[in-house]
Amino acid sequence: HAGGSVSFYKDSVSATNLLATDTSISAGGTASITVSTGDALLLPAAGTAYSIVAAFNGDATNGNLNAVTSSSSSVTLTKRTPAVTVPNQSQPIGTTITLTATVTSGSASVSPDCSACVQFKVGALQSSAVAIGTPQNVASGTANLTGVTTGGGTGTFGSSGGYVIWAEYTANTNLNAASDSGNLTLAQPVDLTVSAPAIVQVNTAATLSAAVSPASAPGTVQFKVNGTNHGSPQTLSSGAASISWTPTA
Repeated sequence: HAGGSVSFYKDSVSATNLLATDTSISAGGTASITVSTGDALLLPAAGTAYSIVAAFNGDATNGNLNAVTSSSSSVTLTKRTPAVTVPNQSQPIGTTITLTATVTSGSASVSPDCSACVQFKVGALQSSAVAIGTPQNVASGTANLTGVTTGGGTGTFGSSGGYVIWAEYTANTNLNAASDSGNLTLAQPVDLTVSAPAIVQVNTAATLSAAVSPASAPGTVQFKVNGTNHGSPQTLSSGAASISWTPTA
């Protein structure tokens, strides 16, 4: 089989166009290379037809084979599909919050960073979701929409409850469009008051009580005695919950 080596180039044979060289030509005379593609590399962009030529560098020890350059072949790169992630978050109503999305390309040589390329939206269905603010930049794989106000009874996030947040990533030269959704929960602040008898006799049952405001708040109350859970969580009813406790010696 041929010895020597085969070098692969973009467009034409020159040092600046060298992609890589195969110095281990197979017994069948086949040469191949693995080439990294993406940002700032010789093959940087998807959707572009790149001309590739191969040059056999000759072999003076195995039949005195002369150097030769192939005709060109075309290689076109395809776009990658990035992964967008919107984390779930829970915040108290009435605060100013930040909506966040992360974008990864799946390749160290293809950056997802871009300008005004992530649009945040709110709505149960992506097809009918409403835009929140303007498209945001992606920097170091993260897009943030800051200064989102909540509470006040009006506006997009005027009331407590659950919201579905979408982040839509706009396609570019090397990456396809992609999206994801996460849940935003805006919780109504709750005040909790616990009461118990000031004096309780040993082996005599006493009632431990808890009251929450607003009284419409749902959920349960876990009572504790000296830092240890006492009984199971008690369901709130009209803002109140209670449990019996019998102290022992």
